[in-house]
Amino acid sequence: MIARVITIVNLIPDAYAVLNAHERWLYWKYSILFDLKTLTTVYAPCVVGCLFCSTPQKLNQKFCKFTGLFYPVTVACSLLAVICNYFYFKTYGRTFDVMIKGLMNEDFTAVILSIWDGYPVVLMVLLIISVTILYILFQRWFKRRKYTLIREKERPRVVITTLFLLILLVWPVLVRGGIGTFPLRRSEVAVTPETKVNGTVANGLISFFWTVTHLNMAGNIKPVDLKDLARDVEFFGLEFSRDEPMASLRQITSESPRLEQIKPNVVFALMESMSTDMLQLDNQDSFDVYGRLRNVISHPDTYMFRHFISEGDGTIDTLQRIIVNSGNFMDLSVSLYGRKSFETSIAKPFKKAGYKTYFISAGLSSWRSLGDFVKNQGFDLFVDQADIVRMFPNAELSTWGVYDQYMFDAAAEILKNTKEPVMIFMLSVTNHPPYKIPDNFPKMNRDYVAAAEKYKTRDIYDMYDTFHYANDQLGGFISKIISEPTAKDRTVIAFTGDHNVRGLNVYNQVSDQIMGHQVPFFMYIPRQVRDSVKHFEFNQERFASHKDIMPTLFNISLSQIEYYSTGCNLFEAEDRCIFNFAFNGTITVNSDGLCITDDINYSKNYLYRIDRENFRGVNETNEKSSVCRTAAAYNRLLSDYRAYQTVGIEQGD
Repeated sequence: MIARVITIVNLIPDAYAVLNAHERWLYWKYSILFDLKTLTTVYAPCVVGCLFCSTPQKLNQKFCKFTGLFYPVTVACSLLAVICNYFYFKTYGRTFDVMIKGLMNEDFTAVILSIWDGYPVVLMVLLIISVTILYILFQRWFKRRKYTLIREKERPRVVITTLFLLILLVWPVLVRGGIGTFPLRRSEVAVTPETKVNGTVANGLISFFWTVTHLNMAGNIKPVDLKDLARDVEFFGLEFSRDEPMASLRQITSESPRLEQIKPNVVFALMESMSTDMLQLDNQDSFDVYGRLRNVISHPDTYMFRHFISEGDGTIDTLQRIIVNSGNFMDLSVSLYGRKSFETSIAKPFKKAGYKTYFISAGLSSWRSLGDFVKNQGFDLFVDQADIVRMFPNAELSTWGVYDQYMFDAAAEILKNTKEPVMIFMLSVTNHPPYKIPDNFPKMNRDYVAAAEKYKTRDIYDMYDTFHYANDQLGGFISKIISEPTAKDRTVIAFTGDHNVRGLNVYNQVSDQIMGHQVPFFMYIPRQVRDSVKHFEFNQERFASHKDIMPTLFNISLSQIEYYSTGCNLFEAEDRCIFNFAFNGTITVNSDGLCITDDINYSKNYLYRIDRENFRGVNETNEKSSVCRTAAAYNRLLSDYRAYQTVGIEQGD
């Protein structure tokens, strides 16, 4: 309860302040019920021991020894859980969820360094040890007391009987969470449209339990029912064939003999934590955040989509959604299905067109088994940290891999020496906690007042230094290409962020929810390539997300090539695409409104109006909107096609 109050005061004061009296009553009612449910569940072994071990002397002695150890351990574990949950909420804006699984697959040393650099580890450990010791001392003092219900020898039988009956009656009710029709469920956390507040209703222990339970359920994908798949396909007005279910997603790029002749190289950079919000504080004179990228985005052949969000909220989640159109969060690369080759893989259309495909990561290929996963999706070569160091022996290492500049150098080397068209997918790592830049990269003198007031985090200086470095190196790489006579006319370049930056807990209001997931999306398209494409139409205000990147790249670079798509070609008219909305696992935006959901199954949703011009939610409910139905259907569509490609259909269908 103390941790919950601290979370409200420090992290979400504005969101809590707007709750009305009824919402606050529900908040504290369910917070207490969840705490009691957790407490009574954790101490259930002690209840059993109390009921069966109190009378026999030997069993009683053993029971006392057991509780003497069990109680302090549970106190320490509970304190650890609430502390970790607090900092997880501070970093990600929510309590423990399935993204925590990623920690099990990260580089152990890098994770430890990030935690050590970003959090008060020593203070946390000392706090846990101190509280546990104080509890042990209290426990010993309590047991030494002469007169207690536990130690008093001559207890009336009626007292003993009453106590046992109370335990037998009250304890199951508390474990159940009440005496209502249904036991206390996860959906009860939805006490208000303020999703940040809802995230603090459950405590750290129960949130962790829910996470583990969900991961266990997600461990095995079930075969898809063709009737369910047909329902989701037909929701979007697509035709469904039971004989060829994948045909519903099949598209083909326009025929262009000139494009076929050019065969432009395609370069895509997925930049770590490239945040639209952080870019908006840019001031060329006093607060430069672009560096050399400024000249790129102002180039006449560069196109920017302003109303754009990430599809996932973590690097691996976003990666898998882009590479294979995977629905929901599931760590496919380290799952039973990591060796599957998906028909929806983005490498396959380029392979059909005669391209050589590269995946370049500034980190290691062993991270999340990404190297094996990517190769199984049709990429010819995976170039990782070790390969880059071999190419550039003087390359400097950051916590998570080589600094981004060396990744871009590797890509430039491939483009310089290739004799065939190439598609290069790059994954940067530098702009990630702990925020560090190479020693020889000059730090900028900036006026940090506005940033410090907005974000209120001690890391803001290092964050912007690293953010500026990553943008500058990307800008330097692209600038070299578009200034090189032979490369500038036959190289298409796209770049975006994998998710919004972590640790900026400033997205508590409805109007801020989109910004919490907003990332930029830019494309450099040479004039002769653009002129080779039919139906080129640009609208920077259209709603879009990561699902639309690859369909756009296919259509801007490939002639008459088949591909599978659950997104839009952003250079076609909006009414020509049925998936014309911006989608994220948490929010969905279309011209009909904004949908915010509390969970991946869309069982609890909130509908709001949308300010289309500013791409912001309006804190007015819009119950007539169909955006949540669209979001739920699209989420099911992705999940069903993932299931179809991994384990097939249910027997009998």
